[in-house]
Amino acid sequence: MTQYTPMLRQYLEIKSRYKDCILFFRLGDFYEMFFDDAKYASDALNIVLTARDGGKGKKIPMCGVPYHSANNYIQKLISCGKRVAICEQVEDAKQAKGLVKRDVVNIITPGTLADGDYLDPDQNNFLMSIFHDYEGYGFSIVDVSTGYFRCGQFTDGNLLELLSDEFLKFSPAELVTNFELNRIKQIDVVVNTNNIPINYVSESNKNLINSIISRISFVNCDHLNLGKEASYLLLQYINKTQKSLLTRITNIEPVVSSEYMKIDNITKRNLELTETMRDNKKRGSLFWLLDNAVTPMGSRYVRELILNPLMNVDRINKRLEVVEELTNDTPLFTNIRDILKNILDIERIVGKLALGNANGKDVRSLIISLQQAEQLYPLRKSCRSSLLSELLSSLNELSDLTKYLDKAIMQDPPTSVKDGGIIETGYNDEIDRLKDIKDNGQQWIAKLEANERQQTGIKSLKIGFNKVFGYYLEITKSNLHLTPEHYIRKQTLSNAERYITPELKQKEEDILTAEEKLNKLEFEVFSNIIKEILQHVYALQRIAQSIATIDSLSSFAQVAIKYDFVRPCVNYENNIKIVNGRHPVIEQVVEIGSFIPNTVSIADNDIFHIITGPNMSGKSTYMRQVALIILMAQIGSFVPASQATIGIVDRLFTRVGASDDIFSGHSTFMVEMKEVANICKNATKKSFVILDEIGRGTSTYDGMSIARAVSEFLVTVGCRVLFATHYHELVDLADLYQEINNYSVAVHEDGQDIVFLHKIIPGPSNRSYGIHVCRLAGIPKEVISSASKYLELLESGKNEVAATSEVQMSIPLRFESQKNSKVEDEIMAINAEHLTPFNALTYIVKWQSEIIREKNNDKN
Repeated sequence: MTQYTPMLRQYLEIKSRYKDCILFFRLGDFYEMFFDDAKYASDALNIVLTARDGGKGKKIPMCGVPYHSANNYIQKLISCGKRVAICEQVEDAKQAKGLVKRDVVNIITPGTLADGDYLDPDQNNFLMSIFHDYEGYGFSIVDVSTGYFRCGQFTDGNLLELLSDEFLKFSPAELVTNFELNRIKQIDVVVNTNNIPINYVSESNKNLINSIISRISFVNCDHLNLGKEASYLLLQYINKTQKSLLTRITNIEPVVSSEYMKIDNITKRNLELTETMRDNKKRGSLFWLLDNAVTPMGSRYVRELILNPLMNVDRINKRLEVVEELTNDTPLFTNIRDILKNILDIERIVGKLALGNANGKDVRSLIISLQQAEQLYPLRKSCRSSLLSELLSSLNELSDLTKYLDKAIMQDPPTSVKDGGIIETGYNDEIDRLKDIKDNGQQWIAKLEANERQQTGIKSLKIGFNKVFGYYLEITKSNLHLTPEHYIRKQTLSNAERYITPELKQKEEDILTAEEKLNKLEFEVFSNIIKEILQHVYALQRIAQSIATIDSLSSFAQVAIKYDFVRPCVNYENNIKIVNGRHPVIEQVVEIGSFIPNTVSIADNDIFHIITGPNMSGKSTYMRQVALIILMAQIGSFVPASQATIGIVDRLFTRVGASDDIFSGHSTFMVEMKEVANICKNATKKSFVILDEIGRGTSTYDGMSIARAVSEFLVTVGCRVLFATHYHELVDLADLYQEINNYSVAVHEDGQDIVFLHKIIPGPSNRSYGIHVCRLAGIPKEVISSASKYLELLESGKNEVAATSEVQMSIPLRFESQKNSKVEDEIMAINAEHLTPFNALTYIVKWQSEIIREKNNDKN
């Protein structure tokens, strides 16, 4: 490295410690990048790649970005999956002897991005850890921008499946693990396809962890040893990358899966809970419909509620009581919403404070938000809902801090924290004095000049200034005899003498350094104010959570009022009854008044509905709307129906459509069967299952057999099922099981014209109307005509469709029952349990010969 300049040698030494990061190297007002970092950044950030003298005439690649706009560029690099190490000057350049000392002060990674200005306000930005040992798996999840920190573990059951569900639910931006992830294929695929960064940590540094957790509380986590180990990995990683963010974390709580309805990733996707299947956008999802929150905290909490429906009826009813009160009490509802609109993202403001990125405007935003929250506090007295009253009662907890901050911070502070103008007049005496000098220094000089003239009697005395001597008192030679003894001669001119006094020199020092001293002192005082705020992190989190809850429930009320939703009755029974239910999202995107409502009733003797009918008739929409109404009821939302009674569901399953899983190497049929296997293994009597076709990816008889076997299995489980199928043979199951009943989609026929009424009625469908759907899809008329003829021939019971002049093809089809062959008779007669391997082989050879002979006879 001797060939490089001292500055570049310093750069290379620091870069050697952060090889996996893009190093932002502070030089004056810029962050510079060199060598390969510069080449990558110049391309990724679309900035000019230039060169710098590296020493001995050698040029090296270089690019840079202004420090005041660096966050924009950092965000772009983070979105590319890169880590950025911020290297700052760690000593005052004026005090430095030689090269200014520099070091990395933090490392910004996709999972530790904490500045809310660069995050989606609707979603959390999660960093996840997975810990593995012989007992099982622990996991932990944190959003450093909000302080959300949870942990959990799995020690029995299908561990990899359970862990994968948690991973897919949280969708972390970055992972920390203590093992190679490729053993968990589902997670490994998502990680690789989405370029999620992985950080491997072999073990926790116990001494470091002990020092960190001394001020962090694990709440109700005594039984989660693996979850704690996973949390240690996260804390250690945060300490390494952005140590200041640890002040953001006060409590680590358990992920209590048993309290919430389980929703696997397949169901989340099929029901389009947070984003649509077509384009992965929020618009068109249930989240899009229910998110009428007016604060970012409220929006994020609506999303969290959707993914975590409750199973406790009392807790659900408490939420429903709030929604009902707000829908009925218009003044209260309007008052709450109007105040909430002025509350900013408290969670992420505190994240910026902890990170050290906050400015005076952020603190002023916090002050305004806390003041607005306090305005909600008096409304508790008029609330009937116990939950709403409890939430409102917590909002004046930091009244004293709010008043303190309001007196300390200017009403309209600048964005910079080092250029003054942040601290309010009257908060700090020394700041006020320096402000006075800075703003009124020249007035003081003029006042001193007038004073000295009066005291000396020299009317021509004046105070001047130059860069060499500073401020001076100038007296003409004709008045030198009046010069006071305490004046100190500084300079002699041809017609005058210049003097100074201790008082003048002190004032000169004050005036010339006032701005610098003021800015430095304001920054110091502002930093202490930030420290004071961070002493109240836990209370700020509680207030933020209360606001998020109020906002989310008021959002549900807004949706209920807007779309005429009703309060559901929720209980622990197994019955479900929804009268005139509607699909909450589709109803809003179709023409007003055109959506056809449907009623569903599921009771103990009617828990399995086989639904037949044509494609495009509304079966899938109907089944999805039932599932969504159940979920909405269990998150505490009103539902789109005229009446609804929901027996608690412990898990939602959907088997709706499928496609090849290229990354896993699974065919459409295999994907479908894995989904069915998941349902069969995990469904309970309290589950609700949607099956939209089973067995389409194999032969007709295979598919029909699988569909029947699965149906019979789920009947024995006792779960509630809606099963849409084109296998009309399955309708006979209703004669064998009292729990199974047939339903179909009503159709109106008028000659060859058919109208789908989108109404679910009792009884099976007598036709599939597939050819009509083909006509609607725009298939050519000649194809429709041919298909109609084939259908007519097949329905007439003929075994073959002969070639005609109009249709130049023949399709031999057998439909009539035939007499069993000799081979079939022998198979039915054999007692398979008593066959030896040799006897079995003998029979197989014999049957093979018999079948070949029969086929040859058929040809002749």
